[in-house]
Amino acid sequence: QIALIICLLWGAIYVLGSVLLLQDRGRLIFLGEIIQLMAGAFFAILLIQIYRKWKGTNALLGTSLALFSWTAGQLFWFSYTLLSHTELPYPSVGDLGYTGTYILLIGVIGLLSGKKPRTAPDYLPLLLVFLPLALYLLGQRALPVLLYNIVDGISIAWTLFSLMPLRRSPRFRRFIQGVILLAATDVLFLFSALLIPEMAALISAPLYPLAIALIAMGIVSGEQVEHG
Repeated sequence: QIALIICLLWGAIYVLGSVLLLQDRGRLIFLGEIIQLMAGAFFAILLIQIYRKWKGTNALLGTSLALFSWTAGQLFWFSYTLLSHTELPYPSVGDLGYTGTYILLIGVIGLLSGKKPRTAPDYLPLLLVFLPLALYLLGQRALPVLLYNIVDGISIAWTLFSLMPLRRSPRFRRFIQGVILLAATDVLFLFSALLIPEMAALISAPLYPLAIALIAMGIVSGEQVEHG
């Protein structure tokens, strides 16, 4: 609960700061990158500690690995930007960490799918496979960018599609909310990076820590049912 409150407060402070610091947002963006990196590392390590304490479950371990993957991507992105003082080219090794998060989350969702209640699948998230086409038409016409956007779009779409049968499960409600928020933030970032690049980091920075916190706390509260 405290972690979620801190992430919400951070988001509110960041949004307020982005409005007030109209002429000097560079430091705010830098701080936002550090907070995102710290949030990813903190919750990934926390889940590992809980996994060791409970001696299971695989869903906890998988979620921790997913957050480690996201943190690795963030670390590469942040380190490259900090050391070279230039924007990281897209796609890059760092993007493999972000996409790996979805691949690992798909495995976690598969483990959770055997835990009732479930609902009928919803095919609406599969429309996100057209995300690369939308980005291509809006201007991202380089072949490497298009190919990676296809991989990214399929990963996000399949993750949300796999999640839909669990969407009404009160047990994993926060986990579900976190995965949806993570996917929504990634989609928002892709479009904002293309259309308003100067605002992309400002838009996503307050959302990523909250998504990560919801995923981590959601899987813990859901799995706690089996561990008392």
